[in-house]
Amino acid sequence: MEAFQPIDVLTSALLLSLPFGLIPFLIVYREQYGAEVAKWAAARVQRCTVPVIALGCAMLYPWGRWIIHLSDPVLSGANLDLSIRLWYWMMPSVVLASITAFFLAELIADHRFVCQGLNPILLNLTIIVVAFLCWRSMGMFSMALGVLLGFGVQVLLQTWTVLKRRPLMPSCPSPPPAVFGKAVSMIGPVVLLHFMGALNAPIPRRF
Repeated sequence: MEAFQPIDVLTSALLLSLPFGLIPFLIVYREQYGAEVAKWAAARVQRCTVPVIALGCAMLYPWGRWIIHLSDPVLSGANLDLSIRLWYWMMPSVVLASITAFFLAELIADHRFVCQGLNPILLNLTIIVVAFLCWRSMGMFSMALGVLLGFGVQVLLQTWTVLKRRPLMPSCPSPPPAVFGKAVSMIGPVVLLHFMGALNAPIPRRF
């Protein structure tokens, strides 16, 4: 369905760009200030970035019709209405993907790769199981529910794995090193480039 493509563009860009930008950031802070300060810096960046992404999703939420039209300009009628409703259903998965991306970067920087391997398995398996169980009662919305639950399972697994190694809000070092300027300079360009590349996906549909 056309609603899945823009959601896939957003979640894929976040899952690819945030870890690629955050991992060098964590390595630099670990080398300069130590592992505990690196964990504090990662948590601080995450606490500030995820609400910004959530706000962006809230701003995009009412623009579902325009975004679906951008993805497939010829879509109309009942299929367009269904795609817009699916867009509304799946929009929260973008926020869940951003949380997943931050925790994933921390785990990779700590040389822990199990969650990275399990993520696509958990997501796809959840979509299949939920669609199998709920297709008769929910139809296409069972797949949207599977996407939401799949990202939710990823967040729960990675939250549990990360919080075994650090508190939810690590104590602030004294004096605290600068964080946001370096985070923006290291993570921002990577996120921007991935989103620019991801936006190429809907373009062929317009020709």
